[in-house]
Amino acid sequence: MGLHAFTSEPEHCQRYRDLDAEVPLPQLVGYSERWNIPVAHHKRGLTESRFDGVNHYVLTYHIGGASVTKANWPRPNPASTGALSLEMPGHGGRYTSTGIVEYAHLYFRPSLVSEVADEVGVVPAEGPGDAFALSDDIAARDAQEYLRRASDPLDPAGAIEMDSR
Repeated sequence: MGLHAFTSEPEHCQRYRDLDAEVPLPQLVGYSERWNIPVAHHKRGLTESRFDGVNHYVLTYHIGGASVTKANWPRPNPASTGALSLEMPGHGGRYTSTGIVEYAHLYFRPSLVSEVADEVGVVPAEGPGDAFALSDDIAARDAQEYLRRASDPLDPAGAIEMDSR
């Protein structure tokens, strides 16, 4: 528990807090509790949002609202309700929406991915590997439940529960 946890808010979160005072970023839940995968719940317009490369993975769960497109993505499919996207370490992009989007970012370190891959016998693929607007009902349900438990003020989740999720 906590082996792969962030001990402070990921550096890019502070960078975005400094850049976008008009639409403040929500507090990241879980890093101070030492969860292996902290999460932030967003609700904002992405008229021209830039997500710069980071040193960890960012899984985005599109909860609802307007659809989102990623500039220069090879397939023109937009992300809509229930979609999942993954940014690999060092990657990023420009995103746009036609209105307010509700989404969650789940953050996890490369060391966690490597450990899980080793445990299940998966060899990581070579190449960029980003994913955008994927549809997977089970993974979307799991992301939704993770977010629900992460943000429950009446029965706050602990590190053991969230790490097992």
